[in-house]
Amino acid sequence: MAFRDLPYHDIHLLLLMLSCFLIIAASTDTIRANESLSGSKSLISGGNRFKLTFFSPPNRSLWYVGIMFDIPEMTVVWVANRNRPLNDSSGTFQISSDGNLVILDGQKQIVWSINLSSSVANRSAVLLDTGNLVLQDDSNNTKYVWESFQHASDSWLEKMKITGLGMNEKNILTSWTSPDDPTPGSFTMTIEPSNVPQSFVWKDGDPFWRSGPWNGSIFTGIPDMARNDGYGVKVVSDSPETAYAIYTHPYPSFLFHYFLNSLGSLEQKVWSDVKKGWSIDWSSTSNECYMYGKCGPFGSCNAQDRPICSCFQGFIPTNKDEWKGGNWTSGCTRKTHLQCEQDEFLKLEGLKLPDHFNFFNLSEGECWKTCLTNCSCIAYAVPPGIGCLHWTHNLTDTQNLTYGGDDLNIRLARSELVICFLRFSEKKKKKKKQEHLIIIVITVVMGFILVAICALKLLSKYTGKLISRLLFAKTKEIDDRGYSEEMAPIHDKHGVKLEDLPGKLPNGVEIAIKRLARSSNQGVEEFMNEVEVISRLQHRNLVRLLGCCVKSEEKLLVYEYMPNGSLDAHLFGMSVIPNFGVILLEIVGRKKHSSFYDQQLSLTAYAWKLWNEGKIVNLIDPAIYEDDSGMGDDIVRCGNVGLLCVQEIAADRPNMATVLSLLSCEIVQLPRPKQPAIFGMQSSQSADPSTKRSSKVSVNDVTISAVEGRSYKVRLVLVLASEEQEVMLNHKNFPCYALQLFFLILSCFYMFSAAIDIIRADEYLSDSEALISDGNKFKLSFFSPPNSTLRYLGIMYNLPVMTVVWVANRNKPLNDSSGTFQVSSDGNLVVLDGRKEIVWSTNLSPSVVNRSVVLLNTGNLVLRDDSNDNAYVWESFQHASDSWLEKMKILTDLSRNEKSILTSWTSPDDPAPGSFTMTIEPLDIPQSFIWKDGNPYYRTGPWNGQIFTGIPFMRSDYHYGTDVVTEIPGTAYEMFTVPNSSIILYYILNSSGSLEEKVWSDEKKGWDVTWSTTIDECYMYGKCGPFGSCDAQTGQYVPAFGASCPEAKMSGRPETGLVDALGKLTSSVNRTVLDACLSDCSCIAYAVPPGIGCLHWTHNLTDTHKLNDGGDDLYIRLAQSELDQRKDHRRTIVISVVLGFILVVCAYFLLKYKEIAVKRLARSSNQGVEEFMNEVEVISRLQHRNLVRLLGCCVESEEKLLVYEYMPNGSLDAYLFGSGYMSPEYALRGIFSEKSDGYSFGVLLLEIVSGKKNSSFYDEDQQLFLTAYAWKLWKEGKIVNVMDPAIYDSGMEDDILRYANVGLLCVQEVAADRPNTSTVLSMLSCEIEELPHPKQPAFLGMQSSQSTESSTKSSSKCSVNDVTFSTVDQGR
Repeated sequence: MAFRDLPYHDIHLLLLMLSCFLIIAASTDTIRANESLSGSKSLISGGNRFKLTFFSPPNRSLWYVGIMFDIPEMTVVWVANRNRPLNDSSGTFQISSDGNLVILDGQKQIVWSINLSSSVANRSAVLLDTGNLVLQDDSNNTKYVWESFQHASDSWLEKMKITGLGMNEKNILTSWTSPDDPTPGSFTMTIEPSNVPQSFVWKDGDPFWRSGPWNGSIFTGIPDMARNDGYGVKVVSDSPETAYAIYTHPYPSFLFHYFLNSLGSLEQKVWSDVKKGWSIDWSSTSNECYMYGKCGPFGSCNAQDRPICSCFQGFIPTNKDEWKGGNWTSGCTRKTHLQCEQDEFLKLEGLKLPDHFNFFNLSEGECWKTCLTNCSCIAYAVPPGIGCLHWTHNLTDTQNLTYGGDDLNIRLARSELVICFLRFSEKKKKKKKQEHLIIIVITVVMGFILVAICALKLLSKYTGKLISRLLFAKTKEIDDRGYSEEMAPIHDKHGVKLEDLPGKLPNGVEIAIKRLARSSNQGVEEFMNEVEVISRLQHRNLVRLLGCCVKSEEKLLVYEYMPNGSLDAHLFGMSVIPNFGVILLEIVGRKKHSSFYDQQLSLTAYAWKLWNEGKIVNLIDPAIYEDDSGMGDDIVRCGNVGLLCVQEIAADRPNMATVLSLLSCEIVQLPRPKQPAIFGMQSSQSADPSTKRSSKVSVNDVTISAVEGRSYKVRLVLVLASEEQEVMLNHKNFPCYALQLFFLILSCFYMFSAAIDIIRADEYLSDSEALISDGNKFKLSFFSPPNSTLRYLGIMYNLPVMTVVWVANRNKPLNDSSGTFQVSSDGNLVVLDGRKEIVWSTNLSPSVVNRSVVLLNTGNLVLRDDSNDNAYVWESFQHASDSWLEKMKILTDLSRNEKSILTSWTSPDDPAPGSFTMTIEPLDIPQSFIWKDGNPYYRTGPWNGQIFTGIPFMRSDYHYGTDVVTEIPGTAYEMFTVPNSSIILYYILNSSGSLEEKVWSDEKKGWDVTWSTTIDECYMYGKCGPFGSCDAQTGQYVPAFGASCPEAKMSGRPETGLVDALGKLTSSVNRTVLDACLSDCSCIAYAVPPGIGCLHWTHNLTDTHKLNDGGDDLYIRLAQSELDQRKDHRRTIVISVVLGFILVVCAYFLLKYKEIAVKRLARSSNQGVEEFMNEVEVISRLQHRNLVRLLGCCVESEEKLLVYEYMPNGSLDAYLFGSGYMSPEYALRGIFSEKSDGYSFGVLLLEIVSGKKNSSFYDEDQQLFLTAYAWKLWKEGKIVNVMDPAIYDSGMEDDILRYANVGLLCVQEVAADRPNTSTVLSMLSCEIEELPHPKQPAFLGMQSSQSTESSTKSSSKCSVNDVTFSTVDQGR
């Protein structure tokens, strides 16, 4: 096959395979005194974790020597010559004659040196797998005389020590000047050694960021450390003058480091193999309060507040103008001067303690007393793990932490402390008062009303006041007591109970009586407030208060009767949705529904007509829409929602909660509207009588009447002081975004008006209402999944993103929004459809009437018996859906045949039970399983008392808060708790069978998947079948079997996840364990995992997984012969590969001197007689003139020989990779090195690009080799002409030019100039973006084999090396 026939992607693959193969031979981790590292070489650490090489930063042509992670993305962690870069790639890195590490430029001038004074010749430099470059004294037990870890750059690696500025031997981080300039920048990071160490980032010598004091476990200003085992960081302080910080990561396979970037942010980075990039797990600049002293002296910063800075209690801003302008650096000053002995201390909680403290070895009582008696002591604290701290200077760099933090006691004058105490008492009283549900609801509802008023004022540019809401209905006259016996109380759902009593006075005047229910929490104060306010507001458009009465516990208000009802009955009655839809269409079109007509159609009918014609955009008011405004989609959405609200059939209309979701784009895809209710309208304009007679009102013949009350039309009335100003909404004044705000406020108001956390026996929850848990964390309401119109009742997080965690009627959805949720007459929870038929029930058998249902803040919906101490009789936590919430038990009780399991949805938009379930299996050692249609799909591995051993990541996250309890055999449950209440975390079994851990991100306003069962390819149960082991990194391992009992022995297989089919747990360990399994012929494996004990296996070993970290040791039973052959298996493989490579290389030189070729099977090979005979049988049957013939074979004792015919012209590879690929130093002087392979690879690369063989190519005009011809084109800037037209594509030009460039670099005449194979790999994979220019190749000329003039022949030169090439005759 010609190279031009290779597919383009196969060329890529071939190049990478060759490069990867050659790089193995080129990598080393050591440089000795007589060796050097040139611009194209690399040192590779023993574990292939780090490499040291020359590099050029992005967008730069300067060169540096640096240590970097050996990964696809260049990540430099240490730079040698950061102050003095090289101008080109001609530099070398070596050990000088006096034993120093040095970097030399092309002129052999020293540009960097470690500058050790003692001169020792016998030294070597080694790159360790920690990233530490060490210079060791080989004559003194390889003692380290210098380490790069003691001269850090901008990266803090594992086991590297960071010290302070003031120490004699300081080792600090120093940032780069910019992301592409390694020169030392403005920022440094240190550990300051005082009695209580702290970490600082400095900018030009001034504090920029501070960690807070070290308490022995964490830096107290970084509370996240408490959740992550301190990030592995430890601070050691042997004396007040010395301290250093060091860290170790619990999982060695993780690539993890800290990095001080050029902007001064200290970042914690973790490499992701999935993303092929770095993830930032933590940053010192994660919020606005990171900057040192952000709020100045005596100021505290809180990133959650606006503004973020505030003064301590008892302090005021030093400069009020600066403070208001957002410049808080001047801080705060005291309101009242201290009086020393009369002062007291005020405790502030949850703080990052301020800087500049003094440590005293005192108890808490002594700490307080000592500070109080010292008039210069302005604050004290006793943080756990630290002890007594005093402050005598300004309190600087204090921060309110979201969680964690310490208590700070600040000194205040006694008078200020009294004021603070009074304020605190008032807040405490108010807080206690607001614990009542009624006050909470009234306050929030009034708040929404005020927001609505403000929005109305903003939108319409008028101020006013909404008419008070009174709902009255005329029944019969009141009796002598002032009200009728038949008058029933009205119970408001929000907790306020009112009784509205209409009737007549003896003089015939119609009145409406508002009676305060006795069960209401409101009292005389609220009653008198209403009397005072209403009596002062006298206006013809406001209802009038006629009188009041207070007697005993009865409180009555007498209002005038409104025969047409209250305004809100017309704005927001049961017909609230159609009214809202009409208003929406009026706002979009800036046309009044009552005065609009087009072709004698109402506004709704006109909008419907345009919708059917696909011209709904024509409805939009030109004053608020322009083609390029970018608002078109939003306004069309508003029109669509308006038409949905005015549909003729009430059941088709969305409820207000759905309208909110439609307007806020929570529901992305809008359904198509159906025909509106009022299709035509009688024109009120003057027209020809004949036209009037022929006009149709509508197919429904509906009459629209103006509602009259007090002889005036109902309008929205806004009152300012005593001046009347009636206005109709001027829609032109409403910006589109303001309209959306207005709609959202109205929708939120209606949603919240039904929001409570409890439903009693006589109450129900309709489709537009919701239960909200008392902590506002969860809500229960009806919902429709994405891309579905079906309705379900579900519990979800009360978040911007709809996240359903439990579904009631997942098997039987509702077809419309007419459903209700309530406690039935027999005490069951039920969901009813519009026909009052039960679609879902809790199906409890004992009938109890006095029950109520409560949504707890854990997300648990409980049905309780109010007559029995509110005992729970049913919980949603015992009937889980697809989500596992905090404190929910996943349970299996075999004795009672009870299970609480997770069941996935059928699809992301179908809550019906899917194919996947998750259970806990209660064996002697519990395991968690995911099942697919009843078959195992995923398994966690056994529980060892702390973690599931198949999930080693649990160690780094406090076991994810998970605990497994097995109190009795046959019973087990697992549950989890989140240590930080501010974190929203749950697990979901998705419709694809993956169990995911999700954490809510306030910053992203969405969920982060922090862990998943499908994290690698080996997650699927039994992926590799019986006796197979899955390794996601390298492939699969299948151990050999066939042991007979008497000769069997146990072979260790370390770091393997325990398999399934667990055996009985016994107390035997160590040798007893081995003997117990060995003596039982049915025992095929055993293990003794920590925290579990002895395990035996007697069936197939299934679902074994090779883990990168953690894992347990498994001992498998093998025949003794198999065990002996496997002892040095890895070494045998390596030796076999090396010998095989040597044989291939040597074959070309040795075989042509022999008449036969003998193949000898090595004694150490794992192949035996069977494989030997297979080769004999296959080769002997294949007889062809173009195939080598097997002449004979020999087997004697352990010797196995195959005798093949000798091939005088060599093998095919001699023609593919023959003399045309020899490097000049080997062809002329017999010198072979790694650069010889590089030369051959370069020739091959040019052949692939050009589609021409080097040995048969010549340029007729200039008689040049392919390499010389490519060099000529390169110098002329025409290298594109060397490309094979068969593979040329304009989109591939840059890639092929890169290959030609690398090829010319590989065939340069001077071997030292050629890149090594690791550098070639980096060049081909674009890890090195900027390629150096090549120098002249080795062979510039070639003797033409064509007949030419004798004069031409005599004058031609083959090359400057005068090498002769012979043509190889055809073989056989």
